[in-house]
Amino acid sequence: CDQLMGNPHGFVFYPQLFPAVMQGDRVEETVIAALDRIAAARDEWDVVVVIRGGGATSDLSGFDTYALAANCAQFPLPIITGIGHERDDTVLDMVAHTRVKTPTAAAEYLIASLADAAAGLDELVTALATGVTNRMHREEKRVEQLAGRLPALCSLVCANGTHRIEQLEARMQTALQRTLVEQKHRLALIEKVIEGASPMLILQRGYSITRCEGRVVRDVSALAEGSVLTTTLADGEVTSVVLN
Repeated sequence: CDQLMGNPHGFVFYPQLFPAVMQGDRVEETVIAALDRIAAARDEWDVVVVIRGGGATSDLSGFDTYALAANCAQFPLPIITGIGHERDDTVLDMVAHTRVKTPTAAAEYLIASLADAAAGLDELVTALATGVTNRMHREEKRVEQLAGRLPALCSLVCANGTHRIEQLEARMQTALQRTLVEQKHRLALIEKVIEGASPMLILQRGYSITRCEGRVVRDVSALAEGSVLTTTLADGEVTSVVLN
């Protein structure tokens, strides 16, 4: 038990002893009872060590029972046994997770396992720190590369934007010029239509406009005898009176 309480490597164990009869007729009963107590709080433990110091070989028969072997074989935690001597073997040793010969060997095994686990954790911590450092360096380099590319990208974007604006301006100028030409042509056509419909042009062709009291005469029946008419010609006006 003293071997399990501390060690020269600086590890601290927090064992709890579950007393059991380790020889005689009550070995199976008391060991199974202790195991049941541990199983009820199995989340609090990592491993179970069944140890026995000294004794005759004939005292080991209690560790050869079927019930104890079945209980240990199905136990939810690893079981380490150190209950015999170099020459002794029990059924419980055969079904245990790990079998050592003596309590001292069990303590040494646990210490070595903890040392290996601690070394593994140290390696993981070192690997994690190295991985984080390397990742940070890679990200810093990537950011620097992006920062170096940023001015060129900005220049390219500006150049593309300027070129696009110039293209739009050129297209706008072309569209405006085309629109102006079309509108000028349209105005010229309208001007010709207006000129063609001008009353003066019609009068120059030999036609005249006759008015009575300022109104254009379109129907002879609307005139009465004595009505004064004003006839407009291309080069002047003529006044006449209706006789009949």
